[in-house]
Amino acid sequence: MAFQRGTKINKTNTTKETKSEKEEAFIPQFTREEAIWMMSLIKNCTFKGEEVQKVYESVVKLQLIVNDSK
Repeated sequence: MAFQRGTKINKTNTTKETKSEKEEAFIPQFTREEAIWMMSLIKNCTFKGEEVQKVYESVVKLQLIVNDSK
């Protein structure tokens, strides 16, 4: 069987759980103190340019935990 240009290959999900169900099953819970501690660790580290976006997103999530737990 040869592949032809413009042919789409459909991938089916063989697992019973969808991604959203997996996300709902595991929700990490951090205390305010743990979130502050993790932000201080991040503050004192250096990161490669390719990691900056992930670090930023993580700090935003940690900051939301800190703000919500006041």
